[in-house]
Amino acid sequence: GGGGVRRSTVGALLSRQVEQSEPQSEYKSDPITRSSVIFNRKFSPLDTHHTIHDDHFKFADSHFEDVNFELKGAWESHWESKRHQGPYHEQPITQLTGTKLQSFSGHKGGIRNLAVSDCEHFFLSSSKDKTVKLWSLRRLGAQSVAQQLTYAGHQKPIVGLELLEPLWQVASCDGSVHLWDLETAYCIHQFSSQKASYFALASLPSLHNLICVTTSDMMLRFLDIRSKAFAHQWKLNFQGGGFVRSLASKEMWVAAGSHTGTINVLDLRIGELLHMWKPYELAVAPSATSWNENLLCLKATKRGNLISSVGNGLVSLWKPSAAKLLHNFKGHTHAVTCLDTMGEQLICASANGQVTIHNSFERHVSTLSLSLTHIHTHTH
Repeated sequence: GGGGVRRSTVGALLSRQVEQSEPQSEYKSDPITRSSVIFNRKFSPLDTHHTIHDDHFKFADSHFEDVNFELKGAWESHWESKRHQGPYHEQPITQLTGTKLQSFSGHKGGIRNLAVSDCEHFFLSSSKDKTVKLWSLRRLGAQSVAQQLTYAGHQKPIVGLELLEPLWQVASCDGSVHLWDLETAYCIHQFSSQKASYFALASLPSLHNLICVTTSDMMLRFLDIRSKAFAHQWKLNFQGGGFVRSLASKEMWVAAGSHTGTINVLDLRIGELLHMWKPYELAVAPSATSWNENLLCLKATKRGNLISSVGNGLVSLWKPSAAKLLHNFKGHTHAVTCLDTMGEQLICASANGQVTIHNSFERHVSTLSLSLTHIHTHTH
């Protein structure tokens, strides 16, 4: 059985709109289901403006045989029912209805992370079964979809996954960071430390040659994936110890969240600690008598804000430069273990298998109105 995305998981792969091509990255924790499901997504031919080298496209074509994007089965029925809504590119918001379109089975343990390629021809999944698998998105509607590639070099369950698409490489973490080739699954380099284990892993939008990881001794360490060397590290400020469960980054800052519920935001240019706060202290009413303060995941938004998931369903939008609460998202009754964004939509997956969608989540946050859709995935 397959085990849940971008990392983690939720068991649900929620792809971005074709018009957008910003990379995805997010550490996701705790599997929800043993089946990875794609919800309502139409895939278009390869973007001619993509920056990856032509040789990499040849690799993709050699792995993914069906190049005609023929829709079959549930996909064909779904898009026939959507024809009355007008051309796909004219729809301001992709309507997710919860229709099960495709399942991908092959993992023998819960899925922790998913990473989708910018060209949307394939995605990666990492699991507690110590493997990373590559899956094709070009045979839509086939009864069974087998993994195209498996990386099996890890000795422990994988907790972090990043697709470094400009280099056609993958970074995956199981306490040490493995840098491996996406075409051959050959391990190029392994970053490890004798003094501390690595936990959360993230790529940096403004520093393409670096990835950052957190260590068990509360350091934020930067690794140079071109020179295969340690670059520098900064000290994180978490009172009471613990470990860092999640990382999120934008051009000027990186946010680290500990499992005890504290967030650090650091300036990527100089390493200065900009702000430190506990979401449950600022976002929960003082009258609350009992609260699970564990931080589960962080997600940076395209407008430079930060989304956090804490405790039993507290999902909040923050302005990280001021540690200012912008909004609490309602509708979550269980721990939200996976966050992702698609255009103006925020997709939240909970530990009970429920997917909640918030429309226009970042627009006019002072007078934010929410449109909720509840999708219950099936556990196999």
